[in-house]
Amino acid sequence: MFVQLNILIIALVFGLLTVVACNRQQGLTSNEVNSEEIPDQESWNASLTTTNMGVVTSRINYVHMQQFSKRRQTKFLDGVEIELFDAEGSPTSKVYANEAAFEDGHRDLTMIGNVRAQSGDGFRLNTEKLTWSDFNNKIASDEFVTVITAEGDTINGVGFESDKFLKNWSITKPWGATQGKLDLQ
Repeated sequence: MFVQLNILIIALVFGLLTVVACNRQQGLTSNEVNSEEIPDQESWNASLTTTNMGVVTSRINYVHMQQFSKRRQTKFLDGVEIELFDAEGSPTSKVYANEAAFEDGHRDLTMIGNVRAQSGDGFRLNTEKLTWSDFNNKIASDEFVTVITAEGDTINGVGFESDKFLKNWSITKPWGATQGKLDLQ
């Protein structure tokens, strides 16, 4: 009987140790990574050039690019410069930002962080977020913006929309200072 009691105690202790050991393993964190969070492609310090029938339409210079095929998204990190060209291939405007994201499904390019745009005729725009839509070929922001015209007028506001050449633009809620007669309506 004494031997059976010792075997029973040993079996119980062994069983408890097994349960405790199994519970500890369940508490460990997994090293699994969501495959959508890992880029399919990456590149550094390069340029992407787009053309239409052999004519350059845009050039993106970037520090770090990550492409995510499953999400249909391309990210440009650590600084990006986007140069736009007219139908003849002449540069018309440049946009600089801390980062940008291109959504392939909507064909929208959103620039984020210290966004600065300028046209060849001296127009300048500063904001924290700016989106270019391929669908309507417009540049827009719903953030605070500062526009400095070629004539030296400074206009602040919330909400901005323009063509991609920064020629025909409007600010939704403007205020500012003008050097001459500028219609803010």
